[in-house]
Amino acid sequence: PVSRSTATALRLAPGDAEALYQHGEALFHLERFDEAREAFTRAAAADQKWGGEVPSELGNRLALAHARLGDLYVEAGKPARAVGEYEEALLLRPMFLDIRSRLAEALLEIGDPGRAGEELEKILESNPTFVSARVRLGVALQRLGDLEGAAREWTMAAEQDPGDTRARAYLATLNGD
Repeated sequence: PVSRSTATALRLAPGDAEALYQHGEALFHLERFDEAREAFTRAAAADQKWGGEVPSELGNRLALAHARLGDLYVEAGKPARAVGEYEEALLLRPMFLDIRSRLAEALLEIGDPGRAGEELEKILESNPTFVSARVRLGVALQRLGDLEGAAREWTMAAEQDPGDTRARAYLATLNGD
């Protein structure tokens, strides 16, 4: 039978390659071969979705290890080195939006608001309700001299999450308040 943890994983993350693979294994052992084949096919498709050459769990672990190294470089005051680690992580898992967000922060820190803005826009393409990315995109646009674009992003962020005071504070700086 399918383990309780596999069933829970599939319920919480129906597209998780590792959970789909485990589900396929269980179905195979139950001699439910057609269902097992379907689970394995879905697992392979999920692996492709995340990108990169390394299979799911190992690829995830490698990406997170690179991200942790990036975090340590940020703590050490070496954001340029952090950028390289975050980029390595994203080669393995381009859809890990939290890592992409940290890359954008490091790019802002080293004075590259153009590239930071590009990364933040990628995040918002995948998840338009990622308020922190929208706020930081406003910062990147402000640093590029696009005050109208910054105001637009901060206004949308304030509308999406009225409890987040950052966007309103940034808008106040534009209005001279």
